[in-house]
Amino acid sequence: MRKTLTQAIIIIALFTTIGLQAQVTIGSSTPPRTGVLLDLTEGATTTRGLSMPRVALTKLKPANGTELSASIGGSGNWTLTDHTALAVYNTKADYCAVDPIYEGLYVFDGTEWQYLGQRGTATGIYVVIDARDNETYLARSFDAAGDWMLESMRYKDASINPGAGNNSSTDRFYIYPNGNPGTPSTAPITWKKTQGLLYTYAAATLGEQDAVIVNQSQISGSVPGTDEVENSGPSGAAPHKYLQGICPSGWHLPSDREWNELEKEIYEHADKYSQYAPGYLSGWSGGAWSSSWETTGGNRGSSPEGHGIAMKSGCGLPGQSNPSGKSLPAEQGGFDALLTGYASDGLMHDYGDNGYFLSASSFTNTRMMSRYVSHNNSLVFRMFSYRNYLYSVRCKKNE
Repeated sequence: MRKTLTQAIIIIALFTTIGLQAQVTIGSSTPPRTGVLLDLTEGATTTRGLSMPRVALTKLKPANGTELSASIGGSGNWTLTDHTALAVYNTKADYCAVDPIYEGLYVFDGTEWQYLGQRGTATGIYVVIDARDNETYLARSFDAAGDWMLESMRYKDASINPGAGNNSSTDRFYIYPNGNPGTPSTAPITWKKTQGLLYTYAAATLGEQDAVIVNQSQISGSVPGTDEVENSGPSGAAPHKYLQGICPSGWHLPSDREWNELEKEIYEHADKYSQYAPGYLSGWSGGAWSSSWETTGGNRGSSPEGHGIAMKSGCGLPGQSNPSGKSLPAEQGGFDALLTGYASDGLMHDYGDNGYFLSASSFTNTRMMSRYVSHNNSLVFRMFSYRNYLYSVRCKKNE
């Protein structure tokens, strides 16, 4: 890379008509504009631009000069500060990297490669900014199922304590997936933002459901029951009430019914959200979506392939050799469920094997409605989990 830059400087020195002056124009005999060191122009208007060197970035945060050179396919032990402001165009995206790598322009700031583009540029994908901590999340419409975030929540409310849980159904805890229960507020080296945090039910709902003891799970039919969140939630108007909980303003914790709607959408249109080819549903042994699944506990869907695979991320976590998912990356519009496991009673479980997601819907005063997907299963499991378990949280946009 340094040889290439040196060659460029020599060419400029040999062919510019300005000689050894401090300012240079390339592409025209017009003198450079005031305040411009290098003016690339063909005259009043220009129809061509500057093409940056094309590389395949492999690491955004090189620890030393050797890693810096290797990160763009070079060799040698480069001095990091000597390459501050080095700009390149990355041609190869790697959404599974600990620090996701996007296609586009990057500049090295002396410590790491900074992306100059914007996330969520694929059609239909947009960025949600949580005004409370300025964290950003990708989101999209899932048609009839509404708009959902494509990443798990990672907000730390002041009322929530770090920890791996206890036996209480009303205590509020969060922990990092694969975190150390002894130091729960410290992110492990395996953590990346898109994994989010794990929360107890009381933490996710911010205590708004602590006194609720009724069964809020979906009843049969398209009309929400009296006890469902859509009619009993603390915010909004029936039959579209909701529970914001830990979600940002304008978003809420999805109910059991809303989870069913999302599953149905992905089941019936897997090709829009995953690597399945159009029309693949016709080959699923489960046939059409069954309304009975909406009120049935346990595994629902098709096997040996089904909507569970379409929802699971194709990115493996450390120690997980085969994620078995075919979801598109979040950056391309997939649900991208990561198998971050869960925590309970002070312990971590199932990291890299299963992904657990809670809902707003209570089942009893000690249980909640939830979902999980497994690395070795194509189905989606609907279950009645204990409220003191720490699960991932996805948010849905208010109607």
